Amino acid sequence: MTACACSERSKKVWIFGCGSFFLLAGMILAVVWSAVSVSILHNQLVLKNGSQTYNNWIETPIPMYLEFYMFNWTNPDKIHNWETEKPHFVEMGPYVFTEKRKRVNIVWNNNGTVSFNQSREWHFVPEMSNGTLDDKVTNLNLIPTTIAYTLRHQSVVVKMIVNFLFKEKGARMTITRTVRELLFDGYDDPILDFVRKLNISGFVIPFKKVGWFVERNQSATHDGHFSIFTGDDDMAKLGVMEHWNYVNHTQYYRDQCGAVTGTTGEIWPPLPADQSEVDIAMFTPDICRTITLKYDRPVEKLGLSGNRWVADERVLDNGWKYPPAACYCTADPSACPDLLPGVLNVSSCQFGAPAFMSFPHFYLADSSYSDAIAGLNASREEHEFYMALQPQTGIPLDIRGQLQLNLMMTPDEHFSIFEKVPKIFIPMLWFRQTANLTEDLAKSAWWAVNLSDFGLYLAFGIVGLGGVLVIVGIVLTITKKWTCAPTNEDEEPLQ
Repeated sequence: MTACACSERSKKVWIFGCGSFFLLAGMILAVVWSAVSVSILHNQLVLKNGSQTYNNWIETPIPMYLEFYMFNWTNPDKIHNWETEKPHFVEMGPYVFTEKRKRVNIVWNNNGTVSFNQSREWHFVPEMSNGTLDDKVTNLNLIPTTIAYTLRHQSVVVKMIVNFLFKEKGARMTITRTVRELLFDGYDDPILDFVRKLNISGFVIPFKKVGWFVERNQSATHDGHFSIFTGDDDMAKLGVMEHWNYVNHTQYYRDQCGAVTGTTGEIWPPLPADQSEVDIAMFTPDICRTITLKYDRPVEKLGLSGNRWVADERVLDNGWKYPPAACYCTADPSACPDLLPGVLNVSSCQFGAPAFMSFPHFYLADSSYSDAIAGLNASREEHEFYMALQPQTGIPLDIRGQLQLNLMMTPDEHFSIFEKVPKIFIPMLWFRQTANLTEDLAKSAWWAVNLSDFGLYLAFGIVGLGGVLVIVGIVLTITKKWTCAPTNEDEEPLQ
């Protein structure tokens, strides 16, 4: 006796059943995958505990660097001959520091926002730097310059008293200090100590030492208190600022120029399909305002396609070329615009110091700024501010943010150290913030970007498999070749 391992009916049930199942499953997957992939991507992009965005935001995972370039004033003794010999500066650096950002004091709010402070930690990297922190730099003396600027509208009597103080304390127009003192360590200044006791209105430097970044390393309060949208209710608002220091409008600039808008720079919402007409905005605590970047061109990095945005002439205009920027003028509106394009008055944001921001080497600024001094040479390749983003996920691909800090020196006959000097902007330093996408993050982003395609490919593959099984079943039925293998190898197969 012989027996078939399976009957013709069983084979048909299996082949047509499996084929029909795969066809149906594939079609269902193709229909629902779009919604499924959007849900998966939303859960990873939304800012919440456990999401990929949260893991990347709570502590920055990509290498970040802060580079400082100092300006050394080589001929300050010739300042009274400025009409024939321009102040000359030599750029020193870069002095490179690693930067690590951490979000602290996190509070999840009921309105779809999260509030937090951020701590930034810097460490010097000698092997990436050109020079040491013990290099000495000569430039304008910050404290006397700030005091003179603060008292510019005071009475002659007040100025004479302060000028006497300058002489008693041996104040000079310039000062020579090491890079470490000028940046993070700070230095003691007897005039600062004395004037703080006088409680001069408008002079509110809250630090015991003088230094551009003094008391900022690992500070959880210096950058302020932030509140941003998590994107849970609306992905278009992911990372967008709601408040800075508990307000949505600062007191530093008028009208819309003081509005707290844009993202903090690390998290961006998915962008529209056509980015060529879209600007992106980033709030920058260092200048207490939002910077708007203009679309530039498409880019590619580590297998990811993205788009590049740049800072153009609008960013540091105050009404000369771009009328909507007139509210960045801090003078009386009747006197605006008070600065030629390319320089922004940030004195109220910097404790009353006569601080004015520009792009490095006065890039994109009116030529009068660089013509008044010697030694600077602006170039787009070196000094352009830009950011590249992957549009579907908002993941930064490449960041290079850079600004230059200048002090305004103003002649005043009542202060002997500023008597008969020109009114010019003295470049003090410029800094470059960089961040580059790592291969691990690029792989994660690549999967996220291609998630919807993978689901469709899988669906088509399942449909194809089901179709093949059904076709095989039909062919076997038509040709009547449903056969069973005999259990005894010596017997002929049943027909």
